[in-house]
Amino acid sequence: MQILDRTLRSLFSILLLSLLFLFESNWRFFGLLGLFPLFNPFTGICFFYRLFGINTCRVK
Repeated sequence: MQILDRTLRSLFSILLLSLLFLFESNWRFFGLLGLFPLFNPFTGICFFYRLFGINTCRVK
């Protein structure tokens, strides 16, 4: 499940970053939000989960 989660986050961030090149209006700066989810798959830390207090770690 972790590989699927990281893959989906990577694809989502690449789609957001593509807005920088597709639009010529101010909407293209919305694509800069793709930098945050792109950081997550490489580090394994999801800041959105921490922001909302979600913990996916299983208790052993």
